[in-house]
Amino acid sequence: MGLMEAVGGGDVAIDSGPLIYWFENDEPWASILDPLYAAAERGRALTASELVFVEVLTGTLKAGDRSLAARLERALAHGPWLDLVPISRAVLVRAAEIRAQYGVKTPDALHLATALLRGCGVFVTNDRRIPDVEGIQIVRLKDLV
Repeated sequence: MGLMEAVGGGDVAIDSGPLIYWFENDEPWASILDPLYAAAERGRALTASELVFVEVLTGTLKAGDRSLAARLERALAHGPWLDLVPISRAVLVRAAEIRAQYGVKTPDALHLATALLRGCGVFVTNDRRIPDVEGIQIVRLKDLV
């Protein structure tokens, strides 16, 4: 089964890892993700927490590549293909509930809370530490290879 079959027809939220894979053209993940990003560019809803700024930019900044970091920041902030959701109090409260119930780390809880509050039916990740969460389907890229 491919990624598009796995995510179905509803709204999709995405973790930072798949964004990084795609920006860095990290194979085989980038090729798996291409159809989802192409669909987002055609208007399909693709959602992420603004937390992705921290997670996507950190490695590039650590490597000292400020030019690439600036390009990535522009792509995240101005790409019409991605709906970036601010970390509101509602997101923080829902993330605390997710942490309490599932024991996930704070960044993962913030991503999941954002997805759930936005009504996304699917969360795309490659992180095996993210458990199945009630109310949202977790699609792990590793399961598609």
